[in-house]
Amino acid sequence: MNIKKYPFLFLLSTLLILSLACSSLADFSATATPLPTMTFTPPPPTPTPAGPVSSTGGPIVASVGGLELSNERYSHPNGFVSFYPMKGWEIYETENSVVLTHPDTSVGFSINVNNTGYRLDAEAYANFRNNAEEFYKVFDGYTETNSGTNEAIQLYFVEKTYTFFDGSEYYTNSIYQQIGSVIYTMELYGESQYVSADEFNPYRIMFDSFLQTVEVHSDIASEFPLYQQTWDYTALDAPATITVPWTWTFTTYSTDAGTSAFFESPDNTASAGILTFTTVNLVGDAGKNIGLDLALTYLESAFSSNINITTEGGGVNDFQPGAYVFSWEAPSNQNSGVVIYDTRVKNKLIMVVLEADTGVFAMYSDVLGKIGDSYTLDQ
Repeated sequence: MNIKKYPFLFLLSTLLILSLACSSLADFSATATPLPTMTFTPPPPTPTPAGPVSSTGGPIVASVGGLELSNERYSHPNGFVSFYPMKGWEIYETENSVVLTHPDTSVGFSINVNNTGYRLDAEAYANFRNNAEEFYKVFDGYTETNSGTNEAIQLYFVEKTYTFFDGSEYYTNSIYQQIGSVIYTMELYGESQYVSADEFNPYRIMFDSFLQTVEVHSDIASEFPLYQQTWDYTALDAPATITVPWTWTFTTYSTDAGTSAFFESPDNTASAGILTFTTVNLVGDAGKNIGLDLALTYLESAFSSNINITTEGGGVNDFQPGAYVFSWEAPSNQNSGVVIYDTRVKNKLIMVVLEADTGVFAMYSDVLGKIGDSYTLDQ
């Protein structure tokens, strides 16, 4: 097998080019779990006396149209998934995902896992899926061609077509399944000249067979950091960037006073925001103090509460030269968080606001901390 390892951000870029997240842990699955697949009637299966077999023991299509499952089973180094891959396809690994790519057509099969911290309720799970689908809706001609669900096993699928930036027509089938605190996303994607929703399309047939060989270990995936799938966002009017979870709700606002972008967890209990404000030039200690006053004023307005600074000593700490950080709480609203404010851009204050409901702040502290640590200003 030809296996390549890439950092996660590289993989997200690759996926866009090609086809384009403390609670009870009692629901975690502790055993290998076969993934259910789409329902359609394929051609008669090729006998497989040896080699790839279904995780449920049933017959599968081992080859069709020049596409073939490998006889060698693949296991991810982290142990969260194993399957029989496509013979001759490239395999790309990240810590929480695997992508298989046809060397000639670039059609891909992918499996990505997100640990959300606890089992999401129906509304939050729907938010997760809808947020993921928003990334496809930026393309011209986006059309949802089919969708469906098996609620008993928390499985949903969405098929769509769209026009990529280079004018190529694409098809993608995204399948989501929640097992305990873990959500798996399995996708088939590629140019429409090669892959489609037609049940007799060779790639579609082999995707179904491939999924029938998949076994996942949600007990392992439930130990992964929360919401590892991320993307980089740069403010609309400042060279300031943060790295945020892929499946958090994304909204932007723009006024004469500045801009803001907010990213909210599917369960609506945690968020990150990057905001800019037009100000006087903020320089030295005076600029630091004015920036703090403006940050506190914003928090009091946003959370309708008096704000307590909870940083040790009750003050602010240096984050980067000209940028500062403090922790805070809004007692009447039961919110806690951290603010980074940056005075280095002339006549502008940049703020990164990280917060969560106080009751779940400990669960989200790691992912919020990573967002804060990711903040960069390109000067």
